[in-house]
Amino acid sequence: MAYVPSGSMEPNLKVGDLVVIQGVDPHAITNGTIIVFYVPGHYGEDSYRIVHRVVKVVQVNNQLAFETKGDNNPVSDYYRWTYIPADYVVGKVVARIPYLGLVAMKMREPLGIALIALLVIALFAIEFSDRKHKKQEKETSSPSESTHTVPIARYGGAITTGFKCIYIPPM
Repeated sequence: MAYVPSGSMEPNLKVGDLVVIQGVDPHAITNGTIIVFYVPGHYGEDSYRIVHRVVKVVQVNNQLAFETKGDNNPVSDYYRWTYIPADYVVGKVVARIPYLGLVAMKMREPLGIALIALLVIALFAIEFSDRKHKKQEKETSSPSESTHTVPIARYGGAITTGFKCIYIPPM
């Protein structure tokens, strides 16, 4: 899955839509297929994914390649990246979920990153507090208060309840 970060594919895909990506045999890609691909070094990273429509399928040095274009862009991507080699294709778009990608987009912003950090800190604090509370409970409670015992023999014996072994004196 990926989210749509720009309006280049409007009106078909809107900013913040979440798209479902399916791996595809590059030979099955035809004109009109919406593909997800990357261009090494685009925006300074190799993992940035682009969602555009194929407008032309070509062979470059005996390798399958594609000319792409955003539906809302005035010209194709050829003038920016030339042809996109089949090796750069991640998959094709098979579905979209409107606006669900906005959550992922907001989480990449400074406020979203701060929110995630605060949530992680809060979870650790809750976990630590809960463990400390359970340890204090364990230290202050007696076996008769914290466990229910049932004699297993008339003249004494031991039973195990959970993780505790309780000695039952003879009657």
